[in-house]
Amino acid sequence: METTFKFLDNMRRLVLDQIRDISIEHLNYVPPGFNNNIIWNFGHILVTQELLCYKLSGAEVTMPKELIEKYNRGTKPVEFIGEEEYQLLNKYATSINGKLLSDYNAGKLAGYRPYVTSLGVPLDTIEAAIMFLPVHERMHLGYIMALKRVVNSKS
Repeated sequence: METTFKFLDNMRRLVLDQIRDISIEHLNYVPPGFNNNIIWNFGHILVTQELLCYKLSGAEVTMPKELIEKYNRGTKPVEFIGEEEYQLLNKYATSINGKLLSDYNAGKLAGYRPYVTSLGVPLDTIEAAIMFLPVHERMHLGYIMALKRVVNSKS
């Protein structure tokens, strides 16, 4: 699992690098033909990690319920996300992988309830869920990169 956690950390760095210098207005922009924006994809990556690893293990999620409801699967942006919430998401983005590794190593996520993702991927164990995270994050990084190109052409 060590390699999977390293890969997850690398994916997170790539996401953070992609969004680092984008204005809050551009993070919130939903281009024509898209259902969401850059900041929604960013929040969704983090919420999905919490739900797939903590909720399905019966462990307490660390993110506030409001964030989970706002960025969960099937949602889309409904309001402008300000700098304060963006910084909160950044805080989680830089801390939840370490917490996940620590909780995994401590056996806190052992009671995993099997789940099939919206992509049809069966996750039968916490290890499978953790291995799925970089795949999911990479998919949303692709959306972020596409949205970034549209936003940059708008400027």
